[in-house]
Amino acid sequence: MERQGQDRNLPPQAEVIAETTTKAEMNSEKITQITRDIYKSNSFVKLCGMSIDKVDFGRCELSMRVDPEKHTNLWGSVHGGALYSLADTCCGVCGVSVGARVVTVNMNMSFIRNIRAGETAVCKGHVTHLGRTTMVVATEMFNEQHKLMCQGTAVMLLKARYDFIPEHWGSIIPMRDIDAQLEIG
Repeated sequence: MERQGQDRNLPPQAEVIAETTTKAEMNSEKITQITRDIYKSNSFVKLCGMSIDKVDFGRCELSMRVDPEKHTNLWGSVHGGALYSLADTCCGVCGVSVGARVVTVNMNMSFIRNIRAGETAVCKGHVTHLGRTTMVVATEMFNEQHKLMCQGTAVMLLKARYDFIPEHWGSIIPMRDIDAQLEIG
């Protein structure tokens, strides 16, 4: 099993950005574009109609317009699995934002309210812990009226690194500093 190795299996557009940009030049716009290029080849993300709207260090925002032909259950409400999938993808994008290729180990989701077909769900995620082999991501999902629909927490296994994405970039506090601030006792 590959663990903590380098991963350079990138789509052509992402490879160009990675090869022509130094780590010091990486910013939210470039990493958002690389992330979109990486996920462009993900057939499930395409099938669901997910959109990567914003990526920052340890944070991201995705959206998905609810299609009644794809995302609803027998009663015409949005299927929880569609919302769960958006949150899970959001966790993976958070991984890319810190230079990690990750897979989900465990995810908990609390559903608070639903959304109607034709509306857009917006999922925001942020890394709450970044360790050597795992990371934890918290997600919140909102409807078009900015009302909270669901919350989730996921444990992700770090499988490999995207070596061209710096461990720290942008104006966000490095995760290990956040972890130190969260220590109790």
